[in-house]
This record gives sequence, structure tokens and C-alpha cells, in this order.
Amino acid sequence: MNAHRTDGPRGAVPRRAALLMEAAVALGVLLTAMVFVAQIGGLSVAERGRNAARQQALEEAANALETARACAWDELTPEWAAAQRLSEASGRLPEGKLTVRVEAESDRPRTKRVTAVVSWKRGSQEEKVELVGLFSARTADVGGKP
Repeated sequence: MNAHRTDGPRGAVPRRAALLMEAAVALGVLLTAMVFVAQIGGLSVAERGRNAARQQALEEAANALETARACAWDELTPEWAAAQRLSEASGRLPEGKLTVRVEAESDRPRTKRVTAVVSWKRGSQEEKVELVGLFSARTADVGGKP
């Protein structure tokens, strides 16, 4: 009789080695899944930051147009536009800048176009948001008050 005993067919891998290989494969799959989840999480955080900066820029531009709406029509001048600044809450906008332009509408008498542009840096790329409002005199005389 043969003193050598086998648990399975000839050349079969012992069960202990199979368990180690299965565990290594499972850990590899788990590690790959964790890397994908971490990448998606990082991208999500970056996208959230971009969206927050864009929302802040939209609010700043809308505030500039609201300020224009509160002014009398004859006060909407290039000098008024040059005096407009970003609010103190604009900290999410790295190197943020507000540019406001006031221009007369040539085809619409007693109407001015106010353009508010908020620009900021995102890495090496410049982002911007632009809102435009048309403002007309509120009375028959040009100096209408709200």
C-alpha cells in the first residue's frame, strides 16, 4: 500500500493554497473598487467646488444688475459702472473681478444696456459669468426715479 495519501485527483492544488488565491483575488477586486470610489469622490468634490464658485459669480452679477435697477435711469453711467465692486462674500472666486458696462441702446430710445461680467481663475483657466439687463427711463422725462 502506498503511504502517500492525496485528497483529490493527481496535480490538484491543495485546498489551503486555493483559499489563499481566492482571498488574494477578492482583496484585489475590493482594492480596485475602493480606488474607483475614491476617484469618483474626488471628482465629485472638485465639481461641487466649481459649481459653488459659479453660483457665487452668478449671485455677484445678479447683485450688480439689482443695484442698477435701484438707481435712477440717468445715474446709470460709465462712471457708475466703474465704481461697482464684488462683495466681501466673494471669497470663493480666486482672483475674482467684476466688470460692469453701461451702453445706450441705439435702436431703443431711452434704454440702456447694463452688462455685468464676473471673472475668476480656476487653476490656469479663466472662468466667467455674464448677465445683461436692459433699463428704460421710468417716466416721460429722462430722469425717472423708481
